Amino acid sequence: MKYDSDWNRKILSILEEKTSINSETGCWEWQGIIHESGYGRVMIDQVQYYVHVLSGMVFHGYRSEYEYLKVLHKCQTKNCWHRDHLYVGTQADNMQDKSRNITHCPQGHEYNEENTRYSKRADGGMQRQCKECVKARTREWRAKKKLREVG
Repeated sequence: MKYDSDWNRKILSILEEKTSINSETGCWEWQGIIHESGYGRVMIDQVQYYVHVLSGMVFHGYRSEYEYLKVLHKCQTKNCWHRDHLYVGTQADNMQDKSRNITHCPQGHEYNEENTRYSKRADGGMQRQCKECVKARTREWRAKKKLREVG
């Protein structure tokens, strides 16, 4: 694939054709095919692309052969391809962004200062835990232990 100014113009022309600008957020929202994950998709020369990745190629010099790098959103709009709402980062950056947007644990408890603890994982990364859920698991473990001791 060639990455020259003609290719960039072709990409921008295709993207602009099916885009609306959100006046509240400034997002350039893709109005074409939306993947089930919420990201905009487009077919160019028989190849499927995510529109935010194409934008990263045109505006940020992103090249897909650098597989350890990703085109990531600063905004929370998955079908946005606005150049200022995107940046190139690592998969670790991607996972950190994803966890930052999760405000409640799977059981519905809010992650806040009083109810959140952080611990180091074996791989050196940080892990966020819900204190309410940790307490519930500990109570359950103690109750099972007590039953084993009695029985």
